[in-house]
Amino acid sequence: MLIFAVAEWVPIVSLVMSCLGIPTLAALIVTDLYKRHKENSAKAKEDRLKESQESIRAVVSEELKDIKNDINGLKADFELTKQSLQATLRHELYEISDKWLTKGYCPIQDKEDFENIYKKYHALGKNGVMDDLYAKVMSLPTSKPRQKKRVTHA
Repeated sequence: MLIFAVAEWVPIVSLVMSCLGIPTLAALIVTDLYKRHKENSAKAKEDRLKESQESIRAVVSEELKDIKNDINGLKADFELTKQSLQATLRHELYEISDKWLTKGYCPIQDKEDFENIYKKYHALGKNGVMDDLYAKVMSLPTSKPRQKKRVTHA
């Protein structure tokens, strides 16, 4: 409102000063003061904008730090869950393989279960020992080997 009021009065003040015989210098001074006021106003607006931007950057930066911390915590939890699942699957594979390698055969359904668990375990990484165990179980016959009848001589 003040800027509007000053803007209206600058030409009027200049005219009155000229009519009263006040040197043109006084009119130039008034005009200069108005221009300075306008420039200061624009600078103040620019300064407020910069302050706002800095405040926003600070808030966003803090929020990003919190988000990064949350993500790092989730990564650690995920890795722990992955390792736990892998250990559970490895244990199950050992149990199944121990049972059927001892018996010398493995039914088709159990081989399919073993293979399904193995694929999930394998997808989690670090599979060296299980690869060999997988090959051994898959190479077992699917039914119990027939035992040869003993012929007894009387």
